[in-house]
Amino acid sequence: MGKEKRNFDAAIEWRREMLGRLGGLPEPSVADKEWLDLLKEESRNSVMLEGYFVSEEEIERVLSSGRAETGNEKAFYGYFKAARFAYDLAYRCWKENAFLFDIPLIRSINSFVAGEGILRFGNVRIAGAKITPPDPSQIEPWLKFYIAYAESAKAHPSEEALARQHVLFECIHPFPDGNGRTGRILTNYLLVSCGFPPIVLKGDEESRKAYLKAIEEAERALASVLDESFDWENVASAMAGMEAGRLAALIGRQLKLSVERIIVSLGGERGVAGGPSRSGKGREAREESTLETGRTIADAIEDRRIGEENQGIVNSE
Repeated sequence: MGKEKRNFDAAIEWRREMLGRLGGLPEPSVADKEWLDLLKEESRNSVMLEGYFVSEEEIERVLSSGRAETGNEKAFYGYFKAARFAYDLAYRCWKENAFLFDIPLIRSINSFVAGEGILRFGNVRIAGAKITPPDPSQIEPWLKFYIAYAESAKAHPSEEALARQHVLFECIHPFPDGNGRTGRILTNYLLVSCGFPPIVLKGDEESRKAYLKAIEEAERALASVLDESFDWENVASAMAGMEAGRLAALIGRQLKLSVERIIVSLGGERGVAGGPSRSGKGREAREESTLETGRTIADAIEDRRIGEENQGIVNSE
């Protein structure tokens, strides 16, 4: 399915190990404060990327009343409900060592965020994009390829694989509306299916420009095959040549932050063993020590960040 790196970088794997020592990803419940905060922040930022803006007050009112009145509130609440549905399913699959990923799931997510869930019947143009999504008659084979690619990304997860599958979905643009929101939830669905928390892709203007630039850079690889009748081998070859490093770096940075949030939240209750020093010396001895509080875990994460910066591990755009 491509030549992407077949595992997350060392910084993410270290955080995954720490999370595992705390018992792993907790159940995605709105009763869990960290999960609720993540869902609210992700939903708010994801719809902001599409031009919908909601305040903290509006968010609290919508969630407490279960009613959305304005267009912005409806966009937020639809995304929030879609994310809750998707991540609960992904979490259950992860706990049971199963994986569900098919067209009905994709359509269900889109029905939450856009009120449709119906594949488009006409041709579309993506504002600002330099590619043209496939003809409606080609959407089904493209989605079958996407599902196979996503399954491979789940089986061999990495920042690069997640970035490529996201770009692929956005290029297919299978729905009349809500493709960006649906695609971001699908990316997080894959992460939760691997035992990771969802990432928050920021919606402020600077972050939005960086996100769109990263997608535009990667989608060039598919420009020629999108105009053709679908051919599995041609598309697979184009995917193998996709330059998705910028988007992969963005996903990696946000994934580190999301894992850290969960670690610190859990750490105050349970504690975890291990944590490298700034210098890297005496690491084996510290790996045997016990991190007893969330603050100590936060210190260990900061130690790790400093070490990563010194070693040049931290990604940059």
